[in-house]
Amino acid sequence: MGQLSLKGVVKRFNNQTVLHGLDLDIHEGEFLVFVGPSGCGKSTLLRIIAGLEDLSAGEILLNGQPLHDQPPAERGTAMVFQNYALYPHMTVADNMGFALRMAGVPKAKIRAQVLQAAKSLQLENLLERFPKELSGGQRQRVAIGRAIVRNPQLFLFDEPLSNLDAALRVQMRIEITRLHQSLKSTMIYVTHDQVEAMTMGQRIALFNGGKIEQVGEPLTLYNEPQNEFVAAFMGTPRINFLPAQVDAASRALYIQGQPIPSMLGEDWPWSKAAAAVKIGVRPEHWTLGKPGQGLPGKLAMLEHMGDARYLHIQLSGASELTCMKWSDSSRHFDQGESLWLLPDFQRAIWFDASQNRLPL
Repeated sequence: MGQLSLKGVVKRFNNQTVLHGLDLDIHEGEFLVFVGPSGCGKSTLLRIIAGLEDLSAGEILLNGQPLHDQPPAERGTAMVFQNYALYPHMTVADNMGFALRMAGVPKAKIRAQVLQAAKSLQLENLLERFPKELSGGQRQRVAIGRAIVRNPQLFLFDEPLSNLDAALRVQMRIEITRLHQSLKSTMIYVTHDQVEAMTMGQRIALFNGGKIEQVGEPLTLYNEPQNEFVAAFMGTPRINFLPAQVDAASRALYIQGQPIPSMLGEDWPWSKAAAAVKIGVRPEHWTLGKPGQGLPGKLAMLEHMGDARYLHIQLSGASELTCMKWSDSSRHFDQGESLWLLPDFQRAIWFDASQNRLPL
C-alpha cells in the first residue's frame, strides 16, 4: 500500500513561509507529478515527505498512519536524487544493495533482490562496474535500482533527469513510466519541465509560490486551466493571451479593439462573459483569415520544427508576439508578410479580470 495524505502542510524557514497549508491526497499506485517554476516549493515538499526537512505545521499520513514523526529510514519511502548520489568506490551491485546491507539483510537475499532490480532496469551486465565506468543514463538507472531493492511503499523522484542530455531524458522518461506500470507502486515525481509532467504523470499538481494552483489529469490542466497561471505554464509554446471586450447586447466581440467575426452564435452564454475579459488561444488553435478578416499582424519570426512551423506574429497594437502552429508544408511564408489571424472560438479559453477562467 502507498496512499499518502497531506493535511494543512506548512513549512517555514525562519520567518518566511514557503509552503502555505497544502492539502493533497495521493492515491495508492498513482504516478503523481509535482511541477512548477523554480522556488515554488515542490522539492521542499518532497523532502518533507522523505523526512529530510522538518514539518512546521500540518500532518502527513501514509496509509492513514502519521508519517511526519517517523525518522527517514522508517518511513517506507525511497528517494531518487538529481545528482545520482552513488558511492564511487562501490560497484553497481554494492551501490544497489547498500541500504539492505546496512539494515542487516542476509547476503543471499540482497543478491537476489539486486539481481531482480537489475533485470527490470537492464543492468545485469553492469553489476561489477564502478560508477565512473557508466554513462549518465546508466548511473541514473543504478540510483533507481537502489530505490527498488528496498521495496518501498512510496517512490520519490527529485528532478532525476535534469543532468541528462535531451535524448537520454526522453529515453529515461519512457523507462520510468514502464517501471511504474510494472511495479504498480505509488510514485511522486518532481520536475520543472511541463513536458515531463504531461507525458509521465497520471495526475499533475501544479505549484506556484508555495501553493497548489490546480490538481488533475494532464489534459484537464491543459484544456481546462483554473486560471491564467495554469494556462500559461502548461503548453509549449505558451498560450497567447489577448484583451477582449464582449458586448452582450449586440452580440459583438472585440479583440485588442478589433471587431472579430466570432461565430459564437446566439446560444453562446453572452451574459456570463464580463464586459472586459481576456481570451487565451493556444498556438494550434489559430487559423489564417483572408485579408481584412481577423486580427492583422506581420510575421516576425518563423521556427521550423519538422512536422510543423511556429509563426511568431507581431499583431497590430500588441506589445507581445503571438505564436501560431502551422502544419501545412505547402504554404510559403515571407519575413514581414502581412497575415490575418482568427482564433478557434470552440477551443479558446476565457478569463475574467481576476485571471480566473470563466466557466462559459
